[in-house]
Amino acid sequence: MSKYSTKIAIWNKTRTPRVFYVEPCGNDYTLLPREKAELWIFSETELPSFEIVENDKCTSIFCMADFKMMQGDRELECGHNRDSDDDPVNPPASNPDAPSESN
Repeated sequence: MSKYSTKIAIWNKTRTPRVFYVEPCGNDYTLLPREKAELWIFSETELPSFEIVENDKCTSIFCMADFKMMQGDRELECGHNRDSDDDPVNPPASNPDAPSESN
């Protein structure tokens, strides 16, 4: 168990599948309409923080710590529901709104 942790609840309230990326590792999780998950972020040295960047086609969550994407007691694997997404999403690296190291 890590000394510090935080979590963010994620709901897809849209009518289409929504891709969530966890950066900088690039893990992707597709949540179907009305699907919910929780991102747990862990650290041994400080309270973990994160940044959220919204894009027309996806959401990117930037965290510099260990994490798990959970639904209840089940850990979701990278690529969760990936085949459910009919509209391919460009990787967040092409997102001009993504924070850069100079920000």
